[in-house]
Amino acid sequence: MKKIALVGAAGNVGRKIVEIINERDSFPDVSITPIGSMRSQGEKIHIKGHDLAVVHIDTIDFSHYDLAIFAAGSKAAQDYVPKATQAGCPVVDCSSFYRMDPKVPLVVPPVNLKDVERYTEKKIISSANCIASPITTVLAPLHQIAPIDRVVLSTYQSVSGAGKDAMNELMHQTKAFYTTMPYQRKVFPKDIAFNVLPMIDVVHPNGNTGEETKIALEIKKVLDRNISIAVQSVRVPVFISHCVSVFVEFSGAITPDQAKDALRLSPHVTVIDDMKNYYSALDAAGEDQVFVSRLRYDPSVENGLIFWTASDNLRRGAALDAVEIAEHLLTKYL
Repeated sequence: MKKIALVGAAGNVGRKIVEIINERDSFPDVSITPIGSMRSQGEKIHIKGHDLAVVHIDTIDFSHYDLAIFAAGSKAAQDYVPKATQAGCPVVDCSSFYRMDPKVPLVVPPVNLKDVERYTEKKIISSANCIASPITTVLAPLHQIAPIDRVVLSTYQSVSGAGKDAMNELMHQTKAFYTTMPYQRKVFPKDIAFNVLPMIDVVHPNGNTGEETKIALEIKKVLDRNISIAVQSVRVPVFISHCVSVFVEFSGAITPDQAKDALRLSPHVTVIDDMKNYYSALDAAGEDQVFVSRLRYDPSVENGLIFWTASDNLRRGAALDAVEIAEHLLTKYL
């Protein structure tokens, strides 16, 4: 039986990975060790019918594992992924740390799962950002009809993308608003409850944030480096699901009906035809699909479309991608 080390098992994405593995009959029969920091050490995680205690990462010998899944952020990836790979353990990493490394494949399973075969270069596979993943999933079928020249994204990202502490901050601020209870901001620079924050991550000298830069670069790496991309990222007071307003300019003609027909062929996308209806963040929460609605012509350019996407950032945008990559790696290469 293969052995998997799941690093960050008690975090938002780690728990979703466990949830998905517990749901999937197709996932190989494996032994999973939940791993974390001192903060989560000893916490019980229910995996395949067993309650397993989280083990401190510093006690782990990765040479005893066939695969490691890292869902613990960039700092943990920087510190511990090299220890895993040097011990001969391949890694699926959910953080941004290795995504732009030219020797590390950046994989969005509905788009370029075949790139998993390149894991041997550094024994690392990166999964994409929780916006880049659903957006490339939708753009890839359209890119095959008419090459994409330019994409403009306005993202509306839930607080779960910033971790459990961010979700707690939204909850406490919301309660405080109605009860006049005191609270202290720890995660966001301004109140997130009943507010929107038009800045995610640090600001670079060119004015773009780290999040906006990551989204653009990752879409280009996965889909096509020649596409021009502009991104405005906004944090919204929603617990789960990211939504995106998408403007796409193509090099040739494409109709909304052609786009809808192409997207319907994807098992990972659900399209709504009724122009008076749409998918919201709540509609997408807990689902594995990327939901597309309000798809129509963009009247400001010759060959353009506008649409709205909604997807669960913890499942489709993170955990499910990692599980599908691990599943493919285990069944085909390990």
